[in-house]
Amino acid sequence: TFNISGNYFNQEGTIQSTFFERYTLRANSSFKAGKFTFGENISASRINQLGQRSGNQSEQNIITNVIRSQPTTPVFDEGGNFAGPKAPGMGLGNNPLKGIEDDRDDVGNFNRLFGNVYGGVELIEGLEVKSSLGFDYGNGFTQNATFPNFEAREPNQFTFNYSENWNTNFQWTWTNTANYSRVIDDIHDFKALVGYEASKSNGRNIGGGLVDYFVFGVDSRYINTGLADPSSRSVGSGGFQR
Repeated sequence: TFNISGNYFNQEGTIQSTFFERYTLRANSSFKAGKFTFGENISASRINQLGQRSGNQSEQNIITNVIRSQPTTPVFDEGGNFAGPKAPGMGLGNNPLKGIEDDRDDVGNFNRLFGNVYGGVELIEGLEVKSSLGFDYGNGFTQNATFPNFEAREPNQFTFNYSENWNTNFQWTWTNTANYSRVIDDIHDFKALVGYEASKSNGRNIGGGLVDYFVFGVDSRYINTGLADPSSRSVGSGGFQR
């Protein structure tokens, strides 16, 4: 038997510009030839998503700033720039529309391929040997652009900064079993199972950032060649193996 299927899912978030998009492809097969059985289960996916900065529980995210903002706070000033609660008594809520505009290009991309292949054979009547190799591979990219917030009641960001992170991970699990089953004299059911399993996983990530860009456009957001303060360039990497 053989089965292949695909799925596309796209959902807009409650906040403008946020979304979750996923492509999925699955393939399953199983075959039998005499005393041999074998097959596979494989799934591949691609996710593109944009959520709100700092997560859903932060007091500085967009939803929280909507709650904290006064209805009389202007969205734009007379010059067409984003405005904020500068006047006394206007509260501390930052302009949520500016937050949406600042974050709209911070899209993350994630790829994953996982599944297993297996095979088995009946060596003698009642004795079946099976082997299965499972794998899980994934990689992802995230980015974060931070804009100046001069319009805020308590401004704390005066430069445009950018950072990005790449990560990859891989894991495999190999399982081997021997299963013996026999009925004796139609009343005694004898079963025995022995097996061995091995697994290994590793991952690596690398990220970098740059501070005080001269231009803010998406085309300028690079770590090595970005037009920013070269002395602020930072790069780090890490990983694991077990």
